[in-house]
Amino acid sequence: MCAQLSDVPDALPARNSHENGGATGFGKALKNLAEAITERKVEPVCAAYLALRHVAGKIPPNEIPGQVDRFITAKSGSAQELIISAFSHRHCLMCSNGMESCRTCDGSGIVEDYECPTCDGLGVEICSFCAGTGWCDYNDIPDEIRLAAVHRRIKHVKKELARLDRISEADIPALLEQLKPQQRHKLASSLLRLQARLTDLASIKTDNKDEYAARFSAWAERIKRFTEALRAKQPQAEENQK
Repeated sequence: MCAQLSDVPDALPARNSHENGGATGFGKALKNLAEAITERKVEPVCAAYLALRHVAGKIPPNEIPGQVDRFITAKSGSAQELIISAFSHRHCLMCSNGMESCRTCDGSGIVEDYECPTCDGLGVEICSFCAGTGWCDYNDIPDEIRLAAVHRRIKHVKKELARLDRISEADIPALLEQLKPQQRHKLASSLLRLQARLTDLASIKTDNKDEYAARFSAWAERIKRFTEALRAKQPQAEENQK
């Protein structure tokens, strides 16, 4: 994906011309944002957009996305959509995608041949900073694109749920029997993170809050049963079978 920056007129916009470098500062920030969009990396895009807001002066924040689309042309979706996508993916800086290896068992799930009492044998702990979502806080997303980022996060979660829906609950015990320790660790992280994201999204006020809350509640219950089945499979039993 690459982005092109059209000419930024000297008069852009007149109400901004006397602050933060005026049109020159705004134009430079737009150029940096276009380059970040071309790289298609989350943190550079988010940082460049926040820098653009900083030099926008008196431009109302809700007009900034429109200015971005006016001057930056991206070959894959609009520049505004790509910025929203970046913020919807922006991760918590305090953990690794919402999860951390359990400090009690060092991620093994086992303490002295028994299931770890801290992580229930899953080998992972939930990040206390992001509550396990792996996402940045909503307050770190600019107001003018926050709701759009929420809807984009809902879309991400629905894709994850679609994959989970392909697994019949009757098949779960047999599936878990086939897991190796590393696969168990990965699955536990995915389930706990997905459950955390459902809880998070259900608490956010959206136009369809009641609908989402009901659907997320049902999905969260199914994930809970899957996770409980995973916990019920004793790690030491796996070791003894080797």
